[in-house]
Amino acid sequence: MKARELRRKVLIRARMRAVATWSDVCILNISSRGMALQSARPPARGTYVEIRRGPHVIIACVIWSKHHRFGIRSQDVLFIDTIVAEPGEGDCAQTPTPYVAIERRSARRPRSADGNRFLSRAMEFACLGCLAALAATTLYGMAEEALAAPLATVSEALGN
Repeated sequence: MKARELRRKVLIRARMRAVATWSDVCILNISSRGMALQSARPPARGTYVEIRRGPHVIIACVIWSKHHRFGIRSQDVLFIDTIVAEPGEGDCAQTPTPYVAIERRSARRPRSADGNRFLSRAMEFACLGCLAALAATTLYGMAEEALAAPLATVSEALGN
């Protein structure tokens, strides 16, 4: 039987996004590749979740779920000491964590991919419009210069 990796027991508050909703979770233990968590509504096995603890973002898959507890396996190696050392709102033992489906981050959200695509297309259109106007002005100047001498000759011949 494969030896189980050592886990560090903790009681730490964090935020979890599963599907499209955010909720509070409590990290019960942590290892270099996963965590055991507790939540009022744990996600189903196989669900991908995003766990946020301060500046740390952990993307993981739920590998087991039972009652209010579940375990996740992360995509990347977890740096246990930095996650645990992050200052937070306190430990989970103080108050139970109710299910909350609201986003509490106060930082401005980055522009979405669709917003970036729209902005880049608008800038491209503006640049192409400027280039087209410059090309039309240049062609007008060249045509005027090329036709100025022959038109002056014709004008003199007609006696104006």
